[in-house]
Parts: sequence; structure tokens; C-alpha cells
Amino acid sequence: MKITNKKVCALVAALSASTALVQQPVFAQSKNDNSADNIEDIVVTAQRRDERLQNVPVAVTALDAGNLQSVGANDVRQLAIAVPGFSGGRNFAVFQPNIRGVGSTGVSLGDEANVALYIDGVYQPNALANLVDLVAVDRVEVLRGPQGTLFGRNATGGLINVITPDPKFTPEGRVLLQYGHLLGANDINVRAYATGGLTDTIAADISAIYRYNDGYLDDLVSGGTEGQARAINTRGKLLFQPGDRTKVVVTLAYLNQLDNGGNSSQPIGGNSVGYSVPGAIVPDTPFNVALSIDPVIKIRSFSAAIRTAFDLGAVSFETTGAYTKDRVNQESDSDTTPLYADSNQFLIHNRVFSQEVRLLSQNESRLQWIVGGYFYDLDGHTTLNRFLGTAPRYSSVTRTVNMLPRATVSSLAVFAEGTYGIFDPLKLILGVRYTSEKRGFGTTVNGVDPFPHQSMKANKWTYRATANYQIDDRTLIYVTYSTGYKSGVYNTYGTSPVPTEPETIASYEVGLKSDPLSWLRTNISLFSYDYKDLQVSARAPAPATGYLLQNAANARIRGAELEAQIKASRNLSFRFAGSLLNAKYKSFPGAQSFIPIAIPGTGLFSGNATASLDVANNRMTRAPKYTLSLSGDWRHALSGGSEIHFNANAFHSARVFFDFANRLSQSPYTLLNAEIKWVSQSKILEVSIFGRNLTNARIYQQASANSFGDFVTYERPLYAGMRIGLNF
Repeated sequence: MKITNKKVCALVAALSASTALVQQPVFAQSKNDNSADNIEDIVVTAQRRDERLQNVPVAVTALDAGNLQSVGANDVRQLAIAVPGFSGGRNFAVFQPNIRGVGSTGVSLGDEANVALYIDGVYQPNALANLVDLVAVDRVEVLRGPQGTLFGRNATGGLINVITPDPKFTPEGRVLLQYGHLLGANDINVRAYATGGLTDTIAADISAIYRYNDGYLDDLVSGGTEGQARAINTRGKLLFQPGDRTKVVVTLAYLNQLDNGGNSSQPIGGNSVGYSVPGAIVPDTPFNVALSIDPVIKIRSFSAAIRTAFDLGAVSFETTGAYTKDRVNQESDSDTTPLYADSNQFLIHNRVFSQEVRLLSQNESRLQWIVGGYFYDLDGHTTLNRFLGTAPRYSSVTRTVNMLPRATVSSLAVFAEGTYGIFDPLKLILGVRYTSEKRGFGTTVNGVDPFPHQSMKANKWTYRATANYQIDDRTLIYVTYSTGYKSGVYNTYGTSPVPTEPETIASYEVGLKSDPLSWLRTNISLFSYDYKDLQVSARAPAPATGYLLQNAANARIRGAELEAQIKASRNLSFRFAGSLLNAKYKSFPGAQSFIPIAIPGTGLFSGNATASLDVANNRMTRAPKYTLSLSGDWRHALSGGSEIHFNANAFHSARVFFDFANRLSQSPYTLLNAEIKWVSQSKILEVSIFGRNLTNARIYQQASANSFGDFVTYERPLYAGMRIGLNF
């Protein structure tokens, strides 16, 4: 297929509209045939049934295995390079995704993220163990906006659903070996996947990851390095399919991960208590640390799930049950200096059980419906210790605080949604969910119970109403009003028995999905949020331990998003995503903030004083005014039947704020990534050379403040490597 003049104009317009995108992919299983001239369809489950992406009246980005490889997303945090309005935030071990300015800053036990994470439809509750890295992925669906009907569990901002392949009866497998290098450190990554039939009705698969990297952060105290990481991740499925009408899938997974790069922080902005002590070691350039302890993040997680589907003729009956048990050990240097040997240690144990049942219509009538129920139960406890010692490296140690908080959550929800075709092009969707939830909290501090065990109950209705009009078989427009809800939560890292108020969100959205040409896809959405009683957290002032949890009164969010795909030719394609966002606190008196304490005549600061500020009209955290992303994928056949593939990606973000007072911020940045891959004629052997963060941009993974100063953890610098893949 030749590139027409119209295509050239469209390409130029798309390219000039942006800078933007990517990285290395999840080692994934592709379903697309990229030799086709047309943009191919992706089937999604955004409305809990298989539907063509362009027919779903929801703002959803769906990336299948080929898309993930093209844009270079290798874990859920990196979806920002392809999903408009998405931020993959992190606070040490805590995954804090943000969509359209809505996301959780909470870190305490039982305080679940506002952007819900699902794997194969199973809710992943523990933000402390949710940095998902999987071997085989069919697709990732990111739903933007509150999901208060078909999906519950606090999804006020949206959700991420990672769908992995079910076992196949035809044997196949893959092995990937990867070596990378950054700042003198070695990075080794080994991945394997195999599947096949055991009998005529039973098939199984198994996947495994081993990942290790040397420390790449220079330790100015010991002369060694920090930032080491090691992970072992195994996952297996067993499929029982006795006929076309019955399907049962059992999943077992285990994760053992160690990472001390995610909480190896360093001072920024010339603000550290260390500057007030003559001769103190204070890092002043990126990727240097001076700590009094070896920071630790250890995660162990075991999970089991069973999914069933029964075709009963006019209806389908489906169930999803899951059990998860996590153990997280995190120890961090509170002042990021070698002076005080002041550290916080969290030992967290979490047990969660969930069960969902769904009954879906599957006939050709004008009314399509789904009804269901969901039960969720969490029981977790934490050991929180604060240690003071003699520097360096704890010559002597004193435990000054010992807290033993415990949190419980029990939730029961019922939901229903119906789609009615008023006439052929026009459909109306009405959905409702009723949630009844009970939360409990208790703690001891240094062996003393400061108050009796607390509990609270909350009941809430949430709604969705959508009208969508199919202009023709290529274009859909829709209008949606939806609500979301998150019940009040206790601060398990504090001593207050008073929970936060529930937070609520109301969303108005207009969207257009269109494939105006066989080689062009454009999806546009405009939205407005009324967001009340936001639950936010900040570090507690010294000498207190842990975090403060409070409600911001109100926020107003307005935005627009554009996604575009261009199939310029059989072998050349582009993806574009852009977001404009106006996200501000409408009312937020009493925001926990930190004000630097100046050292006269030096231009430096010796930590922070605590302040309670009114931050109305300030920008919300992790909500940049705009983001732009662009990726391109080109392939070319070589003599002998082999192929060469090249993809390049760019992602650009406006300034990102990390605190309520808008004092700590990441300046605008651009992230560039590229990969070139050779594929043998038989498709058995693949060899790749890749580079990530090619401009060596200094990107904040997180920035925070406490009484000791302002601190930052950086994303990885320039990283290059080689990968060999074997398919059989």
C-alpha cells in the first residue's frame, strides 16, 4: 500500500503536535498480525463482556501485546507513555497510580488506591506489593474516570486491568535473556513461559522471572553502592474445559522481591538538616546517597484465584474468587544523612479474600444486562518501629517508638447494569451499585493501647448513565454521567482514632470514537469532575513517626484527551496520546505543608518547619497541565526471510507537583527510548538492542518533604542493553 498525500499530511500534523513516548515491553504474546494494512481491532472487557474497543462508550486505552512492545511499556508504572492522563506514581514500596489528577497519596494499611489494579479480573488490594511485572500478557486495559458500577473497590479515578493468556492445548514457549548496563551497574533479566495440553480437557502454563541488578547509586559514606534489586516471580494456570459451555481457570502466583533503590533517597534543593552540621556529608548531585543505614524493601506475596464461566444458553454465569497473602518489610533513612541514624521500619502482613459472581445476558434482544455481587475481606497488621542510633551504620541502636496497628475491612456490594437499544443507532446504559462496608482499626504504642478498638460502617449508592449514538459503523459518540466513592479510612500510621470522611466524585464526560479511514483511528474525550473530601496524606512532623491523613475539601478537574493511531503502510505505524488537564484544589484549608528553614548567608536550608496552609487554587499533585506521547514502529524484510524491526518513543510532561503547597516539583522533561530488533525467518530467534532514557533525563520518581529536609528518589538514568529471545 502506498502512502498517499493525505496520509503524509496526517502524519505531519500528528508529528508536529507532539513530542513523547517509551521503553521496553512486557515480554508478551502478540495477537495482532502487523502485516495487515488496516488498523486492527482489539476486543476489551471494559463492560465485563467481550466487545470491540471502538464500540465501547468508555474512555479506555487498550494495548495488546504488539502495542506494548511497540511503546515499550514493561510494567504498569510505565503505562504513562501510552495512556493519556496517566501517572505511575510511587512512594517507596507503594504504587500510587493517578488518572486525570485522581489518585491516592495514602500509604497506610487498608488505604487502597483510587486507581484500582486488576489482574485477570482479580482485584489487587495491596498498593505495597503492586509493582506488577509479568512474563506473558495478552493486553492491558486502562479505564479512565470513576468506575462505580461494574467495578467497585474505590475506583474513583479509574482502573488498570492486566489480562494474561489462558493456557493453550497446543504446546508453545518462550525464553528471554536480557543484559543491561547503567552507571557502571549490571542488570540481568531472565524470563520464560511455557504452555501445553495435559489431557483433552486440561491445559496448563507456567511463567517465571529472575531479575537482578547491581547497585548503581554511589554511597558516599561506605564507598559502596545502593540500589540493588532482585526479584523472583512465578505464575501458573490450570485450565479445565470439558466442553464449549464450561471453563474453569485456576491461578497460583508467588513473588519474592528485594529492592533498595526505591527508597534510597537524597536531598534536593539545598535543603537538608545535614547542612547545619559542619563537615557533614550531604549529596548534591543525582544518584549519590549518604545514609546511616542500608535501606530495604522486601516483598513476598502468594496468591491463588479461580475463575469460572458457564454458558447457560440465554445467560452466562461467571465467578471470580481470589486469596492473597502479602508480607512487606520496608526500612528507610528518615533524614537521608549519615548524622542521626534515624530510621523507620514497617513490617506489614496482609490477608485478603474476595469473591464475585456475575450473571450476564447473551441474546440478541434490545436489552443486554448484567447483575452481580461482590464480597471483599481484608485483615492486616503492621509492626512500625522508629530507631535512633549512633552513626555511622548503627554503632548502637535505640528503639524509640513501637506501634502495632491493625486494620480490617469487610465489604459487600451488589450491582446491575442494563443497555437498551432505543432504536438501532441509539443506546442507553443505566448502572447502579450498592456498597455496604465496615472498617475496623486498633493499635498499641510502646505497649499502651491509646484508645479502644474502633469501627465504622458506611453504605453508598453509585451510578452510571450513558447515552451513545452510533453515527455509522466507524463513528460512535457518547455522553456519560457517573459517580465514584471511597469510604472513610483510618490512619494506621498515626494515633488518631478519627477516620477520614468518605470521598466522592461526580463525572461528566463526552466522547467521540472514530475510524474515519481504514488507516486512521482517533478517540477524543472531554470531561469535568466535581471531587469532594479528597483523602490525602503527608509526612508527620518530627519527632512524630509515620504520616498524617486528612481530607482536602474539594477539587475541580477539567480536561481533554486525544488518542490517535496511524497505519501509514503495511510496515509503518504510529501512536499518539495527548492530555490537557486543569486540576486544582477548589478548597483545601489546613493542608499539611513544610516551609524551609534558611541558613543565613549560605543559600542553603537546614530542614523544614511545619505549617498548616490554605492551598485553594493550587495544582493537584501528580497532575501536569499536559502530557504528549508519540511512538513509531517500522519493520522491513531482509533477504533470506528475516526481518528488522525498529521502534522509537518519546514522552513529554509539563511540570509535576509533589506537595500541596506546590513547592516541590519536577520541571518539564522528555523521555526518549528506542529499540532495534532482528527476527529470524523461522521466528524462533530474536535479537534486540535497546536504550531507555536516551537523553539521560533526571526524572523524579517521587519527591517529598519532612522536618529533616526535602528528598527525592530518581527514576533510572540512561540504560542500554541487549536481549535474546527464543520462541518454540
